[in-house]
Amino acid sequence: MLKFLYEDEAFYSSLIDPHYLERRQPNIRWNMRTLLISWMKDVLADFLFKNNTLHMAVHFVDRFLSATSEVLRARLQLIGLTALIIATKMEEVYLPRIKDFAMTAENYYTCEEIVDMERTMLKV
Repeated sequence: MLKFLYEDEAFYSSLIDPHYLERRQPNIRWNMRTLLISWMKDVLADFLFKNNTLHMAVHFVDRFLSATSEVLRARLQLIGLTALIIATKMEEVYLPRIKDFAMTAENYYTCEEIVDMERTMLKV
C-alpha cells in the first residue's frame, strides 16, 4: 500500500511544474495565489465542506495554471471557483447549485461563465 501511495504521489506531483507562475503565468504572483486559496477556504467553510475538498481544488488550480499560458488576473477567482465546483462533485455528498457558488463571488461571474470554465478546466 505504501509503495502504491508513493507512486501515486510521484505521478500527481509530476503534473505540476513547481515554477509554473514564473514560467507560464506572468500576470499572476504567488501572493495572488495565496489570496485565492484563502478565499477558497472561506467558501468551503461557508458550505461546511471537507478539508480534502480544499486540497483537491487547490491541486486543480495548480494543474490548470501549470498547463495553460498567461491567464488574466480577472479570471483567477473564476478558476478557483470552478476548481471548487469540480472538487465538490468528487468529494461531497451535498452539492450546492452553481448559482450558490456564483453568489460567493458576489455574482461577478455568470453561471454560463462558470460552466464554460468548468468545461475548459476539464479539457485541460
